[in-house]
Amino acid sequence: MRNITLHRSSTHKFILLNESEPGDEGGIRSNQYLIMEGGAAVLLDPEDSG
Repeated sequence: MRNITLHRSSTHKFILLNESEPGDEGGIRSNQYLIMEGGAAVLLDPEDSG
């Protein structure tokens, strides 16, 4: 599993968490995002509406 940084600046980060490695069939895709701004952070966990 790996995390993917989608955006990074001096005070801001937007990260996709726990993306499965290519070919890793044992991994679970979490579809969670971490947004960090200065010393604050929020974890987004979008619900599947389907």
